[in-house]
Amino acid sequence: KLSLVVADTKSEASEATNGMQKLISQDKVVAVIGPNQSSAVIASGAINNGAKVVDITPMGTNPDVTIDPKTKQVKPYSFRTCFIDPFQGTVLANFAKDNFSAKKAYVLTKLGDDYSAGLGHYFSKAFEELGGECVEETFPDGNSDFASYITSAKNSGADVVFAPTSTEAAALI
Repeated sequence: KLSLVVADTKSEASEATNGMQKLISQDKVVAVIGPNQSSAVIASGAINNGAKVVDITPMGTNPDVTIDPKTKQVKPYSFRTCFIDPFQGTVLANFAKDNFSAKKAYVLTKLGDDYSAGLGHYFSKAFEELGGECVEETFPDGNSDFASYITSAKNSGADVVFAPTSTEAAALI
């Protein structure tokens, strides 16, 4: 018999860590589905792996979700159900090059966000390997005015803008 136990991460790494700790130590869960954001999954990964509790993220795309960046070893209790950033970045770079004939890309990522930084990095890497040029900028958490970034994108001569970020920031961009 299964019962659902919920913890709200508030889309924050620190809350995800607190939530994972509570689920494992107090609620005694046998498995976790979530968190969704790469930063949150990476932050809470040491807890579930240390306790040998399986965690499956539906949306954590950064490679560090399942691979320890220090040891390069697979995290034995961390899994995902989605494509990882290196794959997505390559597909999107090819799409920009093939479908838009883009030669220059403006890449805007959110500072301190593993999902945004990871996907931006792998897009830029693949786009440059295809012969393209990237102009990269970051914006801080909580930013709500993207006019200067859009002006930078326009002034850079970019053929395409790539801004992998949260839904809220994406809508503002």
